[in-house]
Amino acid sequence: AVNKALALQASYVGSQALKMYSTRNMNLFIPALNRRPRPEFGDVDFRENAGRNTYHALQLSANQKLSRGLAFDIYYTFAKTLTYYAVDGTVTTDSSVQDPNSIAGSYGPKNGEARHRFVGVGSYAIPVGAAINNSPAGRALLRGWALQAIVAGRSRSPVNVLSGVDFTGNRRAAGQRPDLAAGIDPYFRSREALTWLNRAAFDNATPQRERRFGNLGFNALRGPGAVTFDAAVHRVFAIREGHKLTFRFELFNAFNHANLNNPNGTVSNPNFGNILGASGGRNIQFALKYNF
Repeated sequence: AVNKALALQASYVGSQALKMYSTRNMNLFIPALNRRPRPEFGDVDFRENAGRNTYHALQLSANQKLSRGLAFDIYYTFAKTLTYYAVDGTVTTDSSVQDPNSIAGSYGPKNGEARHRFVGVGSYAIPVGAAINNSPAGRALLRGWALQAIVAGRSRSPVNVLSGVDFTGNRRAAGQRPDLAAGIDPYFRSREALTWLNRAAFDNATPQRERRFGNLGFNALRGPGAVTFDAAVHRVFAIREGHKLTFRFELFNAFNHANLNNPNGTVSNPNFGNILGASGGRNIQFALKYNF
């Protein structure tokens, strides 16, 4: 407690999930033998409880109780979430696993992980002067208005870059990743051109020629971050005892800011590295609620 109204808190949060449901194909085609291990069968889905997740986070918060018309809550999280195997995967085409015979080679950040998250929620009662408080009309029209805002942001989420090509000849292109070219920046960030990844940094030709899996790790790249700002103005009108009317004017994505989606991550796709979508625009709504 900093004072009677303001409190700060720091905490560590961690979790581990073991033996999560996972699936892999155990009868893939073997090019050297020109057949599957069990040629009398097609794909064989081997379902097991072998996936796992780990989560570690530092959580910070500041909470201000209502004081002089102002109240706010601020939260920040620094977290790391790692996944091993195709956690909760139900199909053998899950692109989390590159080599079903070496699931340890597909260990990395969980899909959707944000290393940094921030949320701020605030409310402020708009003050009025003595002249308004002393006027019946002023009190009826101008007193009791409040501003509210929610600001949220997250850092960049993982992008799993895939080759889109069957390098090894096992007849399963899903999950196979390219080589990362040495000395070339994999990013080519341009909001104007809606481009995020540099195609020249990803090599499909070498692993295909050498008939092996690529060396790029699972979810090794990161896409754009995101920031949102919502705002509202509201007032409660007292009608009579036990009856009140609440008016709200609300703006979602108040600044009409576009948060870009992750880029296309398949090297063989003509749109590789390009951002093909974004969040929606500003939404405005008015609301009246009568309580009795």
